[in-house]
Amino acid sequence: MKRVHTAQQVPCPECDNPATKVTCVENKLGRRYRYRRCQSCDHKFKTSQSMTKKDATENIVPYLELIHLRRQELLRGGGHSKLTPNDVRAIRAIWEKTTFKDQDLAYRIGRQFEVEERAIDNIIKGKSWVFVQ
Repeated sequence: MKRVHTAQQVPCPECDNPATKVTCVENKLGRRYRYRRCQSCDHKFKTSQSMTKKDATENIVPYLELIHLRRQELLRGGGHSKLTPNDVRAIRAIWEKTTFKDQDLAYRIGRQFEVEERAIDNIIKGKSWVFVQ
C-alpha cells in the first residue's frame, strides 16, 4: 500500500534550518498534525496537513506545550475534576475569610462543593490548582 501523505521538509520558523525532526503525529478531523523539533536550535513547532487533498502542503500552526493543553482542558471543565476554576477561587476566599482554620472547616467546605477534605487541603496548601489565581 502506497503512503499518500508523507512528511514534507519544513524549515524551522526560528532559525530557517531545514533539519527538523518529527517527534509525534496525530490525526484529527481530516488533518494530520506533526510535532517537530529543530535539530540546530531545539525550537518546537507544529505543522498541519489536510488528509483529504492528495498534494496538500504543510502549514505551521500554533504550538502549545502539553501542560498548557491540560490546563486548557481543566479551564473548560474537561478532565476528571469536579471543580472549576471559579469553585477554586470561592474555596480560597472562604478559607481566607474564616478566622478559625482547621480540618473541620476543610470538611465543611468539601461537603459544600461535593469533594473530599483532602482536595480542599491540596488547594489551600498549593499542591493542586496552582495555576488558578
